[in-house]
This record gives sequence, structure tokens and C-alpha cells, in this order.
Amino acid sequence: MNSRSNSPWGATLPLKSLRSTPPKQRLNGWWLEHAPGQSNATGIIGAFVHTAAGKTSSVIDIDAETRRVKTKSGTIYELGLPDTAFARENTRLLRELGLI
Repeated sequence: MNSRSNSPWGATLPLKSLRSTPPKQRLNGWWLEHAPGQSNATGIIGAFVHTAAGKTSSVIDIDAETRRVKTKSGTIYELGLPDTAFARENTRLLRELGLI
């Protein structure tokens, strides 16, 4: 299946672009944060990926198999290990996304 239209995270873009485009960088120690007042408080689509160095634009697509996300700016990142506290508090989310 090339489209994520049935994805519970709301992605609608083909995965081909995520798999065939090399990531800009690998993000380690990352965590997710939604914009204040955003109704969807869980999941990854629409969230910002934070690291100690800063944050990405909002996530618009994910390919859990390659651990890659595409942001609104068009940048593709590979997700390394999440922040320890975030992982401990969001085990279910990470499992549902196929990231652990």
C-alpha cells in the first residue's frame, strides 16, 4: 500500500518519498510536543519534534519502518532514540507508531 490515507495518525502522503529520500539528519534524544490548544494531544502528525538543539516544523507524515518523518517544511528526519523521560511516559504511543 503506497498511501497512508487509512493511517490512524492522519498521514495522506505516499511513503515512497520518505523511503527514497535520504534524511537530513538523525535525531536522538527527541520528544514530541503539540501546539498549545491543539485538539489532538497524542500522536505524531501535527506535532513538533524537539531535541536539545531546537524543534522541527510540524510533522505531516511518518514511515515507522524506516523511522523517518517528514515535516511541513519538507525536511525528512530519521528518528533515533527518543528522550528517556518522553519514552517512559509515552510507551504506548511509541509502540503504536512502531518505534519500539
